[in-house]
Amino acid sequence: MKTLTVILWLTGLLWAVPAHAKFGNGIHKEEVFIMLAKDNKLKPKWDENRRSIPCLPTATHDGESLYIYSDVLMEECGITVKDDQGNVVESAIATILPGQCFRLMLDVEGGNYRVELECGGDCYYGHFEM
Repeated sequence: MKTLTVILWLTGLLWAVPAHAKFGNGIHKEEVFIMLAKDNKLKPKWDENRRSIPCLPTATHDGESLYIYSDVLMEECGITVKDDQGNVVESAIATILPGQCFRLMLDVEGGNYRVELECGGDCYYGHFEM
């Protein structure tokens, strides 16, 4: 009976530990969500067909890296991180596949930053703090 109790307790403990802690590299920092908004500087033409359902990408950071997620294919996206003075501190051009994550390593110190994504005529931006 004690063996069964120990086995059940260990099984419960195994399920309580998050998957990233079980299978990751042992060091995990919590990702912080970055609220992205669409920049409407680029107005659609009246004759342009814009009836598709918008899919906003999502962004997070963990203090060391910026992560971009999308549910749709985003080809040749310009990703730019600027500091609060408007200086570019990191940038990349990437194709973000649906359901996969793009990771941009950040070599920045504490402060306020802005991430900008430009893809296919659409521009998204968000602010975050390190």
